[in-house]
Amino acid sequence: MALLSPFEVGSPESKIIVTICNQQVTSMMGTVSAYHLKEMLYDHCLSLFAQHALGSTNFENHPNLKVVGEAIVKRCKGLPLAVKTLAGLLRCKMGYHAWEDVLNN
Repeated sequence: MALLSPFEVGSPESKIIVTICNQQVTSMMGTVSAYHLKEMLYDHCLSLFAQHALGSTNFENHPNLKVVGEAIVKRCKGLPLAVKTLAGLLRCKMGYHAWEDVLNN
C-alpha cells in the first residue's frame, strides 16, 4: 500500500497513467480501466533504438555496432521503454565494447 499512498493526495480530476508488467498490481492500485499494450515489432524497436542511441533510424554510419545493437533489441522483447532506456545509456558511447557490456548486463 506504500505504492498507492502518493497517488491518493492529488486532485480528483487528475488522471494517472501507470505502466506495469504484473496484472496483480492493477487490482492493488484500484485501476479503473486497463489498456493492454502489445509488443512493438522488432523492426520498429530496432529503428527506435538506433534513433535514440545513434541519432539515426539505422546503423548505416555505424556498421560495427549493428550486430550488437540487434542483439540488445532482441533482449528488450518488444518493450519500447526498455529499448529507449538502453539506447539512452549508449547515446554517447560509440565503442563496441561499451555496447557489448550493455548487452551482457
